[in-house]
Amino acid sequence: MKSRGEGKNDEHKNEKVPLEELMYRVQAKHLLMQQRALEYARKDLGIEKPKSKNKLIERKSDGTFFYNGKPITNDINTQYMRVFRAIFESDSSKDYIPYSPLNRRIELYGEEKLLDHARVIKRIQNGVKEFFYKTKIPELLTDGRAMIEYKRGKGVIFNNPDIG
Repeated sequence: MKSRGEGKNDEHKNEKVPLEELMYRVQAKHLLMQQRALEYARKDLGIEKPKSKNKLIERKSDGTFFYNGKPITNDINTQYMRVFRAIFESDSSKDYIPYSPLNRRIELYGEEKLLDHARVIKRIQNGVKEFFYKTKIPELLTDGRAMIEYKRGKGVIFNNPDIG
C-alpha cells in the first residue's frame, strides 16, 4: 500500500532535467511570483494599470480609420483616402516620407500613374487638403504643428502623436 505523498508523480522525482530546462523553470517561476506581487501591491495602493498609448489616428484590422477614437469614413476608395492611406502606411520613423514611394503606393491603390514630379506633388497636396476638408479633422495639432507637413520638393512629414 502506498503511503501519503506517494503516487503517480514519484516516477518523475528522480528524473534528471537538463540545466537549461531547470534554469528556464526557475526563471519562469520567479517572474510569475514578481507579477503576482506587483498585482497585489497595485491593489493595496489603489494604483491602476497604465493604459497602452494610442495614436491620434489609428487603423483597425478591418481597415477603418479612427481619429481620437471616432471613425473617420468608410469610403476608402476615394482619392483623398488613398492619399491618406499611403501616408499613414508609409514608414514615418524617418525625417520625412519621399514623394516617389508615396506616389507608387497611391498608384497601387488604384490611382492613375503619373510620371511628372510636379503633378505627383500636386496630387498628394490636393489629396491631403481634401482629406481634412471631407473628414472635418483639424489640420493643426494641439501643439500648433500641422498633422501633415511638407518638406519642400522632397516629401511629406506625418505627425501622429500618442494620446492618453
